[in-house]
Amino acid sequence: FSFLFILIILSSGLFLGRRDILIVASAAVILYCSLVDLQFYGYLPVIHGVDLVREIAWNEAFYKVFLHCFGFLLVGFLTHLLAEQLRRSELALQKRQVDYRELENLNRAILTHITSGLMTVDCAGCIQSFNLSAERITGIPQEKILKAAVKDQFPSLILYEGDAFLVTDRAECLIRTPAGEERNIGYSTTLLKDAEESVLGLLVIFQDVTHVKVMENRLKRADKLAAVGRMASGLAHEIRNPLASISGSVQLLMEDGKFTKEEKHLMRIVIREAERLSALLTDFLHYARPASPRMEMVNVSRMLDELSDMVMTDSRFQHVVLRRAYSPGCRIRLDRGQIGQALWNLILNAAEAMVKEGVLTIGADMETATLYVEDNGPGVPEEIRTRIFDPFFTTKDKGTGLGLATVYAIIEQHGGSIDVLDGEEGGTRFVITFPATAAMTERDKNEMRTASGELAV
Repeated sequence: FSFLFILIILSSGLFLGRRDILIVASAAVILYCSLVDLQFYGYLPVIHGVDLVREIAWNEAFYKVFLHCFGFLLVGFLTHLLAEQLRRSELALQKRQVDYRELENLNRAILTHITSGLMTVDCAGCIQSFNLSAERITGIPQEKILKAAVKDQFPSLILYEGDAFLVTDRAECLIRTPAGEERNIGYSTTLLKDAEESVLGLLVIFQDVTHVKVMENRLKRADKLAAVGRMASGLAHEIRNPLASISGSVQLLMEDGKFTKEEKHLMRIVIREAERLSALLTDFLHYARPASPRMEMVNVSRMLDELSDMVMTDSRFQHVVLRRAYSPGCRIRLDRGQIGQALWNLILNAAEAMVKEGVLTIGADMETATLYVEDNGPGVPEEIRTRIFDPFFTTKDKGTGLGLATVYAIIEQHGGSIDVLDGEEGGTRFVITFPATAAMTERDKNEMRTASGELAV
């Protein structure tokens, strides 16, 4: 029954350490030697008909003891080595599993928090992954876009050249969000391959570059303004001086009674056109070389009241119903004269847009430091909204193209922005947004209450 000792030693190797395995092997050696010794001296009884009392020679006894003792110890040693190797393999496997989990969590965190949008497309042209930044940029949630055809979701993305994927370092396109907002997207693509270099799909990395485009447009407009300013400084005096001479000379001639009624009528036309050209030069200079704004906390409500009174008394606004959308005491930090001029230009533009009767709304919001002028006319077509602030661009027969350009220059001098939106009742809404520093602070509000007697000092 010596194989039973081997089984015991092997079993102990699965649960015990090296020292305990050697103890078990040594115990097996001692027990086996005792059995052989008892058999050698004939002390073993007969069990179930099996004669265990057979006498053995001393050399046979020595051979059995030596062979089995060596075998038991060798099995114990090998069992220890195998058990130790098994434990090391288990620890290495557990560590590798932990490393894989940490790596997976790291990859998931990178994909989740990276600011660039990441999208993968399989060989069938279906979207397989879409990270959170991609959701934020496109406005499309993951659950609605996964497994969808990329050509249907983003038709402006150029991802194919024929039937093959197109790899590009940099490209741009225009997409429209579900909310209807247009965004400029800059993107690059690269192939996804397995270990055997087989193509698995396409990785698309993209960013929202709309703000970059806005800055580019502002720089282009600033370049135009600088060029116009340089030209204006050289031409203004050269044109104005002859105009003044022409107008003055014609007025002197009109005082002479020798001219007929028809000739005097022609002279009045010359004077009127000279004055119109002089006014055009004035607008041109205001646009090309706007003065630095003198910022102060202005009672915008009172300023808008004065503009409203001008509208009500001006014959050009007889067909307009005026609506005021601001509360008394609204204050914003700005240059009163320049912003008054900008608002008046917007009001004139709105009145001219409403050929028939219409509603003109003037509004202000003190909390967000915004002003707006809205009409319910035909509106501004989408294709020209990016051009209406360019100098000399006009859709009117007798327009100069400097009214809205001057407005833009004034707002830019204030560090603000002007946006062209659709009106709530049709038409167009021009929204002027001033920097956050233009809004009233708590100190300004306290000073206003003090001035009105609401706060005792």
